[in-house]
Amino acid sequence: MKLSSMGAKEFKLRTVLPKLGHFDWVLIDCPPTFTTLTINAFTTAEHILLPVQLGYFCMDGIDGFVQAINFVNKQINPVVNHKIDIKHVLITFYNPQTKLTRNMLPNMTEIFGDKIFAAEIPVNIKLGEAQVEGKAIMDYDQECSGCKAYKEVAMELQNRYAAKTVCRRD
Repeated sequence: MKLSSMGAKEFKLRTVLPKLGHFDWVLIDCPPTFTTLTINAFTTAEHILLPVQLGYFCMDGIDGFVQAINFVNKQINPVVNHKIDIKHVLITFYNPQTKLTRNMLPNMTEIFGDKIFAAEIPVNIKLGEAQVEGKAIMDYDQECSGCKAYKEVAMELQNRYAAKTVCRRD
């Protein structure tokens, strides 16, 4: 609420984050709505990791998300010479036994190609239980399939960027 009444509200995170020190990684988890907080993330982040639930309305959601990114890139980010794009896509609520998943996954692959992580986040009740308890899945149940999948995603993300860092040093 405070942020919405401030001047240059779209750039507050971009202004504050560098003052906190140097970080190799900063992950900004945004709500699935386009609020001032989300716009702040878009004017600060270098890359977007887009979680996609393979469901009936996911294509509409992706289209709306891409439109929002395009709006921010055209209308807001030119002020600070910044551009944001979808760099990675993470499939969530994955269940290979459903017809919907089997039908949607090829569409996602066609649209996003190698941006899609090899690891998928499965449908897993423990993930929901951890949220209800207000705990990270790592603190709630490290042995559940959801936690193991998130660990795979973290490793894949680290490997993707480690490979690029190595290439830049060569």
